[in-house]
Amino acid sequence: METRISLTVFTPREAERITGVSTVMQRDWRRHGYLPVNEGHMRFNVFGLAELLALRLLAERRIGPQQGKLVSDWLAAGITRFALQSRRAYEGDAAEIQDLPEDTSRAAMRAALENAAAKAAPGNTFNLSGAPISWLAGANRLSRMVLKAHDTPKGIGRALPARFFLWFSDDTHTWHESVDKCFEEEGVADGLLAGPIVVLDQHAIGEHLLKMAGRPFVYVEDVPEAEE
Repeated sequence: METRISLTVFTPREAERITGVSTVMQRDWRRHGYLPVNEGHMRFNVFGLAELLALRLLAERRIGPQQGKLVSDWLAAGITRFALQSRRAYEGDAAEIQDLPEDTSRAAMRAALENAAAKAAPGNTFNLSGAPISWLAGANRLSRMVLKAHDTPKGIGRALPARFFLWFSDDTHTWHESVDKCFEEEGVADGLLAGPIVVLDQHAIGEHLLKMAGRPFVYVEDVPEAEE
């Protein structure tokens, strides 16, 4: 059985509603090379929406599109990765979709683990099926398939961006799983922490993008492999 994936497309007007980037600004950014130019009518998939939103969020924090473009494709991949962890991001008949959670918030994950632990007998290992570990394994598999199958930066399929994106006052940047741990690492000089720091939570942005879209980003179907 082969898994076939196709991406939902959105019009520029829909992209404006979802990301807050006006159609006028979309045309301006495209004209200056900050967004790709397509032949025919412009359409956005989840990666395009995520990049639009990333550029807007950076611009609001005084990192203009000329600088933001240096990282916007990686941010788009990271935001997309987290948006695709929820069942609401998918439609289709693939069985794997049904194993994904509706809610990927930290509170929901914690509640699911506590519920699984409560059902286990004292001293016994409890079953993690349906708990966050198995949820995220399936979600990461599907999101990696989507990322590898479509136009994403080289290396994204193997090295997914960590949750938090940080832009320091000297215009250097990094991704990290924990803001606190990032600040504690020896590689972060004290001088970087003395000025303004931009932090973007890609998980929260991905959830927001999915909520604003109001419909799935990906259609997934299981198709029989062609007979030789």
